[in-house]
Amino acid sequence: MAEVDLAVIGAGLAGCSLIGRLQQLGSDLNIALIEAGRGPGGRTATRRRRDQSGWLLNHGAPGFNLSESMPEGMNPLLKPLRAAGVLQRDERVVLSLDVEAGLSPANSPDACPDGGWWHGVPSMASICEALLDTAGTAQLSRQFETRVRWLEHRKDHWLLENEDRTWSLRAKRLVLSGTLLAHPRSLKMLAWDDVPLRTAVAEGVDDDLDKALSLLQHSQAEVRWNLMVDLGVLALNAEELPAQIWLDDAAKARWKVERLVLQPQSDGRWGLVVHGLDSGEAITPESQGHLLAQEQQRLLELLPELLQALPVVSAALNQATPLGVMRWGASRPLNNPLPQELQWCPTSAVGSVATGSQGLASAEQRERSAAASTWLNSCTLTANLCVRRGVAQFGSRLLWEQDAAGSNPCLPDATKVSPQLISLPLPRAVFYSRRRAKTCVKPLTQSFLRTTFRKPLTAGHTPVSFSH
Repeated sequence: MAEVDLAVIGAGLAGCSLIGRLQQLGSDLNIALIEAGRGPGGRTATRRRRDQSGWLLNHGAPGFNLSESMPEGMNPLLKPLRAAGVLQRDERVVLSLDVEAGLSPANSPDACPDGGWWHGVPSMASICEALLDTAGTAQLSRQFETRVRWLEHRKDHWLLENEDRTWSLRAKRLVLSGTLLAHPRSLKMLAWDDVPLRTAVAEGVDDDLDKALSLLQHSQAEVRWNLMVDLGVLALNAEELPAQIWLDDAAKARWKVERLVLQPQSDGRWGLVVHGLDSGEAITPESQGHLLAQEQQRLLELLPELLQALPVVSAALNQATPLGVMRWGASRPLNNPLPQELQWCPTSAVGSVATGSQGLASAEQRERSAAASTWLNSCTLTANLCVRRGVAQFGSRLLWEQDAAGSNPCLPDATKVSPQLISLPLPRAVFYSRRRAKTCVKPLTQSFLRTTFRKPLTAGHTPVSFSH
């Protein structure tokens, strides 16, 4: 059975950013990434077609927003993506659709976020792929098309298994980049008889995990039903059609649709994704097929009415090919985000990079906050795994664990100490090492450092949003 230092379940932006950031910080952790889908992306996944080479349709998030005011550590993640052309500004227009199906320039915060739209090139999934490519094959193993069903926490490791137990993995630490294994919604949706994370760690064993699971148990999220359509070849340039069409409140109430996304393909074809709102019907393994077909039919019937202000696109519906519906089950959390202090539970060596934290991924933001999830959650988990509650982050590398009192901090060239997830710049502080406990350089006094470790600091919020 394979064994790793860290298992990350979920290859969305949060999980991939965590792995990418760990690599940037020089981590030597042996990591396994496990994903139920065919490849990386999560809500920034891209649909490909076996019958159409080059077809790339972003059927989840079409882009995200980056504020001018970003955390210090976000640039190291973004700079290589921009330099490689994987992350680019989307200059195409965004329109608003009213209750009479008329179009006008969009001006809502969702449709026109501060800082504009950014997207992955050639597809949104390219961002996650690029983040993972920073990791060497010796350090990162990727396991796609594998849904983790069984979790077991033992004294010094986690055991992960798929539904029929034909695949398994041992990991010293576990990170969930989604809530499915920790939320009761899995009971109905997948017909499971238990919540895997709750079964793995009994109530009363880990106070932090008990609090986290209690919050998640009462959390709610919006659902999206995204219809994918091949419109065929259109005699239009990309600049001649809007990137997105957001329905205003009255239009949403009438048609139960959030927006339409138009995406040009490399061969002149166009793809359309319709982001449908949820009717509230419960989904189970038995009802899933019926509900997917029902939503596809409903959304297809709406298209002539929704697209009447775009005659070329409306005419293309006669030759259009529906490509199915993707259901996003936790598209936008509505309440009970996990606070920072519960995003890593050291007693059980398990954490989450999916749910955000107060002020970072607010109740309405999950669908619009992947940049916060991307950097803040990934680096928070980096801090949680290797800083919070007794681990130090030094310069650009993550070093070994120290105890909660700070009695075993680390080696030379330290540039920052991170108590409780907050980075505190220090002018070259060198601490006692485990190997040479009596050797210490003291540019700053130990008493100051001890005081610093114990003093709570206030973190600024992250003005970053994301849109799925």
